[in-house]
Amino acid sequence: MGELTTINEQKFTVEILARYLSHKEAERIAKVITKDTLIVIDGVHGPTGKSTLCKELKMLGYNAVEQYFFKEEKRNDNYFKIVISLNKFVI
Repeated sequence: MGELTTINEQKFTVEILARYLSHKEAERIAKVITKDTLIVIDGVHGPTGKSTLCKELKMLGYNAVEQYFFKEEKRNDNYFKIVISLNKFVI
């Protein structure tokens, strides 16, 4: 049951990401992110969908934040973050 839930969540995540990125990029990102992965949404100033994407990822339970809210914390351990950059204006 747990594996089926994970597959369905990943499929739904791909659908959301594919609204902003190519389907291939969305699949690649969905395969590597987990609920614990820090996802930073960045991009040009303007209506690109940054806030909407961040909100949708948070609703799915992901640890997402927009770059201008994110303060780089000093850590002593190894960690990683995924940055999704949206640079095309939504018209």
